[in-house]
Formats: sequence, C-alpha cells, structure tokens
Amino acid sequence: MAAKDWWIGCGALAAVGVGAVVLGGFYFAGRAGEVSQGIQHAQDRYADSNREFPFTPPAAGKLSPERFSRYLKVREAVDTAMAPVKSGEGIVSFLSALTGLPEQVSRAHVDALREQSMSIDEYRWISRQVYTTVAGEPYRPDADPEIREVQRSFEAAFRRRNGLQVQANGRGVFDAGLIDFTWLKVPEATRAIVREHARAIANLPNAVLADTVLLSLRGSRQ
Repeated sequence: MAAKDWWIGCGALAAVGVGAVVLGGFYFAGRAGEVSQGIQHAQDRYADSNREFPFTPPAAGKLSPERFSRYLKVREAVDTAMAPVKSGEGIVSFLSALTGLPEQVSRAHVDALREQSMSIDEYRWISRQVYTTVAGEPYRPDADPEIREVQRSFEAAFRRRNGLQVQANGRGVFDAGLIDFTWLKVPEATRAIVREHARAIANLPNAVLADTVLLSLRGSRQ
C-alpha cells in the first residue's frame, strides 16, 4: 500500500519522454524495496508530528503571521533538502535523487517541523492557503505582480535542463477560458501575508516539488 502513494506522487510529478519513462520504470522496479521502506518511514514520521503538535484549522481560515513565519523556515529546510533532485545531471542522476526523496527529504522536513513546533497537518493547511492564493491571483481584477511572480516561480520549478520536464498537473490544457478560477479565494488577510512574503516563497522553488510528492502520502493527509 505504501508504494501506491509513491506511484501516485510520481505520476503527478514526472511527465517525460518515452525513453525516460521506460528507463524510469526499470530503475524504480529495481529499487522498489528501498522506495517502499522510505515511504513507510516518511508516513510514520508525519504521523508522529501530528501526534506531537495537534492542529485544528483556525476559525474562518484566518492565517497567523507568526505561524506563517515558522512555516517559511520549514519550507527553507525542505527546499535545501530537495537540491539534489533539481541539480542532478541526466536522467539516471535525477531518478536516483527522486528515489531517495521519501526517506531523506521527509526526515529533513520533520526535523524542521519539530524545530518550529509544527505538524504536517498545519504545514499542509498553510501550503493550501499559499497555493490557492497563487492559483486564483491571475483571475483577480486587481492581480498583484508580486504574487504573479510566485506563480511563475512555481511553474519554473517543474522545468529542468537536459530536455526533461516535470509537470505538476494538466491544467495547461484548460487555460483557454474553459474553467472558471475566480472562485479560488482566501481571506484578504491571508492574501496580504502571502503578498508580504512573495519573494521569499518564490525563492524556494524546490519545495514545490517536495509538496507534490510528500503531501500525497497517507501520513501527511488530513
């Protein structure tokens, strides 16, 4: 069952050429035990963080500036831990780093969460506020250029060198006005906090890749 979450994460994370897909399939098959064990350890760590620091979403979805500052410190640690995935040269190097992501990055993630007295539930809830803010911003009549820059940073996080592109979802095919994104809203106070820290968020693109995989694991879901 643990491997199922990993394959879901990989399916959302990697969209590559046919040759890379075949190579990746053989590569992951050969290291399935290592991947599965890493996922189980990650799930256990995240579950522990939820027990240590229980979280209940605030009334009316109000985001605390103090908690957001702590959140950014955790995100910085995740971004640093993800550097090998983004910096690997070539498909084999990339796949090797990706295989170790559940074990190595989740450990760094949970260590940072503990330092900030934060659970994965709280981290995930704050991340949702950030992504919702960024996704809905282009469709506001008063779209803020700083938040739009965060969106561009997120999009760039899924592009790599050497002809390999990583893609989070298939929304691009719907950008021609087929879906109404104007309903994506957060409290104005939350938007103001995201706007205040927009540059800091944009400067942590590696954390976006980590969120794509790690926040899909069972132990990290609310």
